Amino acid sequence: MGIFADPWFMLLLGLLLGWGVEWIIDLAYFRKRLRFVEGSERALVERDRYQKQVADQTRVIEDLRNQMAERDHVREKEVERLKAEWDALRGVADGEVYLEPGLESTFESGLAEPIVESEVVAVLPAEAVPAEPELGEPLKVYVKAAKRDTSLVSGDRDSLRAIKGIGPKYENMFWQAGILTFRDLGGLSTEQLLEIIQPEAWQKVDPEAWIGEAARLARNGRQ
Repeated sequence: MGIFADPWFMLLLGLLLGWGVEWIIDLAYFRKRLRFVEGSERALVERDRYQKQVADQTRVIEDLRNQMAERDHVREKEVERLKAEWDALRGVADGEVYLEPGLESTFESGLAEPIVESEVVAVLPAEAVPAEPELGEPLKVYVKAAKRDTSLVSGDRDSLRAIKGIGPKYENMFWQAGILTFRDLGGLSTEQLLEIIQPEAWQKVDPEAWIGEAARLARNGRQ
């Protein structure tokens, strides 16, 4: 039988064969285990990537919501401002005359002769229908009541709306407070001006610029 009859050889051969079989089994198992671990790692990486994308999208959506809320807030404030100006225009006292911006000089040049109170009353209908003075184009004069304010026609008032930032509402508030000319406005302090117009916190006004511009117009003799 040769070497196969030697028990020591057979024992050694058996050990070698057993070790080889065990090595093959372990290798196959660990390879499978390794593939599982690698797959798990890839899944974790994909999960983290998706979570980051979801977080980014959530942040973008939240930013858009905040922007929309802010825009709605600004729109509400603008509506309130326009409503306040509209109410002020509707509540203008009798005799207030408003000119479109830039038409003040045309208004002055269109008056060839001073108009006195008696002349105004003479042309008014008995039922006090608002009069439309014949001053020519492109002048557009809006008469808010039956009788015009002769103090404006005669030059006792300045058109304060010539100052940037002052509209019909603020002009009327100044007039009601007795601030009729650029000289009057230029002589106010910042505190006095703010006390007259009492702006809301969201309204942007520049009292120092208004006062400075009024003083400059008064020095230049602007009416």
